[in-house]
Amino acid sequence: MKTVKLNLLIIILGLSFVSVAALPPDMQVDRYLVQAEKALKDEDYDKAVKAMDKIMALKEQHNLELPIEFYFKYAKVLLKSATKVDEAFAAIEHYLTTTGKNSANYFEALNLYTQTESQIEQLKLKPFVTIPAGSFRMGDIQGDDRGSETPVHTVTISAPFYMSKTEVTQAQWQSVMRQ
Repeated sequence: MKTVKLNLLIIILGLSFVSVAALPPDMQVDRYLVQAEKALKDEDYDKAVKAMDKIMALKEQHNLELPIEFYFKYAKVLLKSATKVDEAFAAIEHYLTTTGKNSANYFEALNLYTQTESQIEQLKLKPFVTIPAGSFRMGDIQGDDRGSETPVHTVTISAPFYMSKTEVTQAQWQSVMRQ
């Protein structure tokens, strides 16, 4: 009986994967837009970023043209989630240069442009080091048996990233996040 249930689950999951992949790229974009809108309504900005990143990947993969308002929303989401400030800047700059002064969101877009510019300047002031991609062992290798440090396990960093050499102060955080 367990084997039948497992096989049925595999079939269902397999069919759901096939049906999503079978959608044309423009419909996949619409699907992710719906997911992003729901995540925004729930104030789950990380989930919204993931959905919008999938849209950007589809755009690049299939040379799609996205609605210009997408770039405005994308920049807002990236700023709210405090990720990818450079991409937020590029998105809002694209939005402003494409729509000009005639967009319904012109003044809000200018404000976002200023915020992203400010965040980029703040980031430039801090000394950063590159954390390279690779793997390392992490955990209690001395055998002190601290519960939070066991078991020893392998951590893999799939892509290099930057990390500040110093701790972020509350004042720095607030100046960047405006909270």
